[in-house]
Amino acid sequence: MIAALITSLCLCLGGGGGVAATGTAVRMNPPPPPPSLPVLFTSEATNNRCTGAEFLLGYLSPGWDVARMSRYMYRESRCQPGAFNADGAQGLLQITRINYAYLRAHGLPATDLWLRDPVNNIKAAAVLWQYSGYSPWDCCT
Repeated sequence: MIAALITSLCLCLGGGGGVAATGTAVRMNPPPPPPSLPVLFTSEATNNRCTGAEFLLGYLSPGWDVARMSRYMYRESRCQPGAFNADGAQGLLQITRINYAYLRAHGLPATDLWLRDPVNNIKAAAVLWQYSGYSPWDCCT
């Protein structure tokens, strides 16, 4: 009698580790899927701005105007993270090799390949912006 009571409680409460006391399988709901992660970067552009990078520009901002940096990014690389030029400028915001030593002194492992990653390039730009504001990108406006 007690065993039957325990078996019925297990079946009603979903206990038993997925198998009822009678040896039959109990159907359990699968766990919900994990939440989707936000897209951090796309090369989407609208009105001469890298709108697909504005989330990262805002998130990593040291205080700059996101829309302004987005326009610089569009002008410098057309929103392409692998962009480079003959003078050795790399990535979305065209960080130049002359800045590598300064970036390394501030804890960033600046290399050509490292700067072609959108997050790394924006981090490097943030360090440069803290030192010199918009001047690295104001040259051609």
